Amino acid sequence: MMLSVSFDQITGASSTDSDNDGLPDLIEENFGTDKNNPNDANVIQVIIENRTRYLLDSNNDGTSDKLYDGVGRISDVRIAGDGTYLIDLDGNNYVYNPVTKAITRSQNTVASDFLWLFVIIGVIVAIVIIIVGVLFKLGYISIYEEIIDVTVTQPKKSKKKIIIAVVAIIVVATILVSVTAVYIYQNKATLQTISTINAKELLNGDFKSGDTAVFEDIVTDIKTMNTSYGVYTLLRFDAGIDKMGIISDSNINYPIGSKFQQMVHINKYQVNGHAILSADEMYGLYLILPSAIEITLNAVSMYIALQGAGIELTIKSIDSQGKTQYEVFSNGSKFSLDDLGVKLLKLNSDTNGGSFNKNINSSIDYFSLEYTDITGDYSKMVKIDAIESLNNSISQNSYINLFDENSNGFLDDHDIFNVTISPTVNKYTLDTYLLVIGKGDVNSLNNVTGITYIINWYQGVFSQKDLWN
Repeated sequence: MMLSVSFDQITGASSTDSDNDGLPDLIEENFGTDKNNPNDANVIQVIIENRTRYLLDSNNDGTSDKLYDGVGRISDVRIAGDGTYLIDLDGNNYVYNPVTKAITRSQNTVASDFLWLFVIIGVIVAIVIIIVGVLFKLGYISIYEEIIDVTVTQPKKSKKKIIIAVVAIIVVATILVSVTAVYIYQNKATLQTISTINAKELLNGDFKSGDTAVFEDIVTDIKTMNTSYGVYTLLRFDAGIDKMGIISDSNINYPIGSKFQQMVHINKYQVNGHAILSADEMYGLYLILPSAIEITLNAVSMYIALQGAGIELTIKSIDSQGKTQYEVFSNGSKFSLDDLGVKLLKLNSDTNGGSFNKNINSSIDYFSLEYTDITGDYSKMVKIDAIESLNNSISQNSYINLFDENSNGFLDDHDIFNVTISPTVNKYTLDTYLLVIGKGDVNSLNNVTGITYIINWYQGVFSQKDLWN
């Protein structure tokens, strides 16, 4: 049952939280908990679906009977026979154990109870049949009527004895079945625990798109990742070779060494048309691995620029329509626009029929192939657009244009390349490109004047500003 406390009441002018425990004073006043005591035993903080929620003991009897979800809704909590609390969040069932403090994702198994119901009904029907059979054998029940000759001076008798006892048995059986059904439905709808998986199992488990699992592991690190899509707060877990990250709420404190639990949803992602797997709640390998390629190529470009042999391109701005501005850094060197061209290449590694969705970790294999292509031959990449000579500032297909900042006829510091690529259709689709600057038809990393790796996602270019370490 949902309590009729409006969201405006809770989040409006009355949302003062005197003890800073996350519960508005209005809620604490309504349910009799101590609004000035952050350690009130009648308030239990639990983290469900990556959000802090609050179990409340509204009648001070030592057991929680209400759940406040942190955003304005209050629901009833059921107490199971073993003392655990049964929590229903919009059809998703959880069990809270007040002894171990653990939250477990569960599923309703009413269907199995109805199987037992049918078994019980079958037993009752069998007993009724046996009793009727015994009564028939003893002559108390007959399906025929015996007629006695009326000329004989004996009392009239009839063997048609459909006795009240049989009717009573049927009535009793019906009552028993009804009572059993009500009992099972209301009291025997048990919760079946789904087993949890840790970081290594999440990355290497045999999942398919659409699967869900309960992730549970120990927090080993917390990292803030700055990206062009915003700042991600990541909880990291030991996954063997490296640490994997779950995107978390930056407003919630997760101590290192604490146990974290989260429902994860496995989905298929398309990278350059190739299917890989990831969990929606993860900071995916499909972001970490291409970002590592981007950072590596930027480091190569910076080295070339510092040597006076080329340029580095750094992102200056990104808009939601797909336009990205890259600013030139040449360390004072100047390069004639007549001598240079630029081309936009679409990466599509030859996978030789390889599969990269056996598990989440197998996406490493795809990006290894992509990195090999970037450091190898560019001739098999798809050319999306080009400017043969930078004296022509606009490309053939209008994906690229150059702005000569000081109009000096050279490519040098602070000039701008504008690259426009439409965002992908959704967050499950990601494409990668190379923007290559050099003399003539540049087909390898060895003779570039400048190069940058572009990760195109559903809100335009994605760029990770921090190293994953």
